[in-house]
Amino acid sequence: MKRIIPFVVTAVLLSVPLSAESLDMPAPGAHKPRSGFWRASIGAVLAASAFDAHSSMHRFEANPLLRGTNGRFQMRGFAVKAAITSGAMGIQYLLLRKSSRGERAAAFVNFGMAGGLSVVAAKNYSNPK
Repeated sequence: MKRIIPFVVTAVLLSVPLSAESLDMPAPGAHKPRSGFWRASIGAVLAASAFDAHSSMHRFEANPLLRGTNGRFQMRGFAVKAAITSGAMGIQYLLLRKSSRGERAAAFVNFGMAGGLSVVAAKNYSNPK
């Protein structure tokens, strides 16, 4: 049962952006980000963050912000990681909704973050449980 909880929480957190209707209806006069490249980069960051969280679960954590009282990555760290990732993506959305000029640059930044998180996640699997 304890091993299933992180997967359920991850699935719920990743499905929230998919069900948010307010993202599809911008405010009057606001620009709606419409670049498929940018949207794909958001998906890549979310997937890489989930992969990193899964690879860290119940292992020793080097980041003091994410480690629990016993020095391991647990649900507290998962919640902090999800809040940071969703906050960064939310801020990016708010900055891009008025003008699409930065979508391409934001997409490249997102793909870079996704690559970095994926490298960290791959390294995490070599850490002892």
